[in-house]
Amino acid sequence: MKYIKWLDKHFEMMLISITMCSLVVIMSSQVFMRYVMNASLSWPEEISRYLFIWIAFIGISYATKGDLHLKIDILLEYVSPKIQSMFAVLRDIAIFLFSVIMVIGGIDVYNNLSGTMQTSAALGIPFKYVYLALPVGFGLTALRIIQKYILKVTQKSKLAPENKQSVEL
Repeated sequence: MKYIKWLDKHFEMMLISITMCSLVVIMSSQVFMRYVMNASLSWPEEISRYLFIWIAFIGISYATKGDLHLKIDILLEYVSPKIQSMFAVLRDIAIFLFSVIMVIGGIDVYNNLSGTMQTSAALGIPFKYVYLALPVGFGLTALRIIQKYILKVTQKSKLAPENKQSVEL
């Protein structure tokens, strides 16, 4: 159970960190090979592009989990906290609906690419694995939004009896 809680808290950051470290090692080896050994490799640019795509889509989920997305909040400073929370819920609903649409579209693209045997030029990686980042990233985003509201509801239900007891006293 302790491992599952840790994984829930750090899953996206762990994936992004591993992918980013791989990206740094691969690109460093390309720089070394090109400028020190005078023999550039053909595959590092390709794989770094694909790793960066995965970082971007997993990063969407990470930003959603931490509520780190860019927001224009100048208008929210002039309204009450109740209206601010209403706008936050509307924002989360919009992000959730967009995520669901992107998951459905991403699965369609993945299925279409599974039918074709298109591969990348240098490494021969099937493109379906590159495009799988879309439904995975937005699927995690949708799950994080659902998780956020499940936690809100369960925390309110835990607090509700205490509030009733304090009111009755």
